[in-house]
Amino acid sequence: MHKSILSYENEINRKKFHLLSLGLPIFYFFYPSKIYLFTLIVLISVLIIDLLRLYKLYEFKTLKRVIRPYEEKTLMTATYLVIVSAIIIVFFNKHVAIYSLVIASVSDSAAAIYGIKYGKVKLFNNKSLEGSFIFILSGFISILFVFFLLNDNSSILFPLLSVIFASFIEHITPGKYDNITIPLSVALFLNFSLII
Repeated sequence: MHKSILSYENEINRKKFHLLSLGLPIFYFFYPSKIYLFTLIVLISVLIIDLLRLYKLYEFKTLKRVIRPYEEKTLMTATYLVIVSAIIIVFFNKHVAIYSLVIASVSDSAAAIYGIKYGKVKLFNNKSLEGSFIFILSGFISILFVFFLLNDNSSILFPLLSVIFASFIEHITPGKYDNITIPLSVALFLNFSLII
């Protein structure tokens, strides 16, 4: 979706790491009573790994290949995703948290992988129209799957609309911040829909 300064193979590997964030909503679905402890363990683990990398206390060769230049002197965007995920899990209800974390993991990865290779129509922040289409398509499929898995009694309309909203937010957000804005935009949109 945005022009990559990594090879396409390393972009794929980067998104494989990104998809590991699906572990949080999956765990939340099966073990809701233990989600805070699990999230804390994941958060501490990711922070330790990233700080070891950042301060050059340990070299993670696999991570080194997927780090972008702007992450060399700061935390990885994946670390910010885990931090935001923890905030969402603490402050939003189970369904809202699971929807937002699944979209952040699946749709962002699908859009980036497809957009980098096939994106021709560039709009904002060097992100493509084709990537946005895949974001929405993968988001709709994910939402439908999660909706039936959760046996959600509410309307599916707002979760589907949240994907379109998140796609817009993702498109106008610089790439290094979309791991923050995507899950938060879905969570806030869905939380607002519970009020109206």
